[in-house]
Amino acid sequence: MREIKFRAFNILAGVMIPISKISLPNIACGDDSPYLMQYTGLKDKNGKEIYEGDIILFDNQYKHEIKFINGMFIAGHIMMIEHLRMEVIGNIYENPEMLQ
Repeated sequence: MREIKFRAFNILAGVMIPISKISLPNIACGDDSPYLMQYTGLKDKNGKEIYEGDIILFDNQYKHEIKFINGMFIAGHIMMIEHLRMEVIGNIYENPEMLQ
């Protein structure tokens, strides 16, 4: 069974925060709400955890955002079973310019 973990990007402070507990009545809504990112249960070729919203470099040449679509995590057209050929190089909140 895969480990269920989240992290959040605090847009006001501009920092990534590990999440240890989620309390639904206390989740903020609006433009300043943190962006939650779910752990995929996989690590990249360097042993770094891969989260939704991460930007990965595939085979040292192709950049993709990790997304959760139709019940599965994907990176562009690449299935996540190829995670050992991926390297996390940033995320869409702290490094959006990487995908341009």
